[in-house]
Amino acid sequence: MVRHPLDDSHGGSVPGARRCPSGSRRRIPRPPRHHPPRRRPDPRPAKGPSLLLREPLDDPRRAPLPGHLHFIIRGRPWKIEKIGKDGMVYVTPVSDPNAMIPGWDGEMLPVPFGLAQRVGRIRKEIDARLAQDGVPKTIDHFAKAWPINKTGAKRLVEEHANHRKSGAPIPTDDRIVVEAFDRFLIVHASFGEVVNVTLGDLVEELLARKHLVRFWWTDPYRILYELVADTKELDV
Repeated sequence: MVRHPLDDSHGGSVPGARRCPSGSRRRIPRPPRHHPPRRRPDPRPAKGPSLLLREPLDDPRRAPLPGHLHFIIRGRPWKIEKIGKDGMVYVTPVSDPNAMIPGWDGEMLPVPFGLAQRVGRIRKEIDARLAQDGVPKTIDHFAKAWPINKTGAKRLVEEHANHRKSGAPIPTDDRIVVEAFDRFLIVHASFGEVVNVTLGDLVEELLARKHLVRFWWTDPYRILYELVADTKELDV
């Protein structure tokens, strides 16, 4: 299951997509729960000739993507220009660090509020230990306190330590962090799937009233908004 916004620009309605009064659409990355689990990817190669290079992009690890989206195949990002009636997909190379990598998995279970809050509390505990004891002692502490080996504790603690070096606060169970860069606004909130969808709807409505939002996505720990302009040009 590829984590990407569903697009209905080629006709037909798309489950999970809603058109808002402002003209933007909300997209939930996880498909409706009545959908059957994904099966293993088809080993047959995908036909995807480049409009620029005129070369086939055969790759068994692919996923069906709507038009005008960017994806990664053979290590390069591409943009879908059109999908022919014969099933041929026409693409051009682009430069996009946020392009999607085709992949597959089964049905993803929703993360409830309580579990997301527990993750937030763990982040807060690691942050407090780092501030008090530093990296080595924090690694030793959690390697003993949790059912985890020292290598796992080291990776977990060092990731939080690198975040602290940036000077940005760590999102926790009782702290929401808002991050802005380029055309994107990210609300880091450890509230679970249902609460974040509700919160995402509310913030989207406020942004839509000022015609600032294009699309938005959510997961149990964050909400991502794509705005109409660079956040440096907006009063966010």
